[in-house]
Amino acid sequence: MVCLWGMLLLGCVELLFRLAVFPQYKAMLPDMYQWHPVFGYFSKPNLNVRRYKPMNYDVINHTNSMGFRGFEKNREMELAGIWVAGGSNTFGGYVEDDEVFSALLKRYGYAAANLAAEGHSLPEQVLVIRYLGKQGYRPRAVIINITLFNSLGDYSKYWDAFTKPLEANP
Repeated sequence: MVCLWGMLLLGCVELLFRLAVFPQYKAMLPDMYQWHPVFGYFSKPNLNVRRYKPMNYDVINHTNSMGFRGFEKNREMELAGIWVAGGSNTFGGYVEDDEVFSALLKRYGYAAANLAAEGHSLPEQVLVIRYLGKQGYRPRAVIINITLFNSLGDYSKYWDAFTKPLEANP
């Protein structure tokens, strides 16, 4: 019973901090995402969203017109370069735009597009890559970042999606 009261007290303290002390606190913004008919759950296009968690991060996330992390002005150039695919770590929701993997490649002179989405695993990211291929985009290379959590899975049923060449838009 003491444990239950302790948990209730902690919950009330957290609620007080979220409402009164740090009212701008938002760990995950549900309005950042929408349903995409091909990708599934994906970032909304043209976002300029502040993500804030006291003492951990205070960052702005930008997406272009396709919902990919980055700015619209560089979209075509980035999609002609290296594609960086993956889940939340690759998307980099809690870091600035210039701190994600694709930005690190840009510092070395490579054009790079961040195709990642929070919550995506390898099969969803392959859908994104194939969709872009059907749209006529061709990367110089594709880097797929697989975190340990997502690597511990059986992807054998997706083998064809991983290995067949990209389709061209007629």
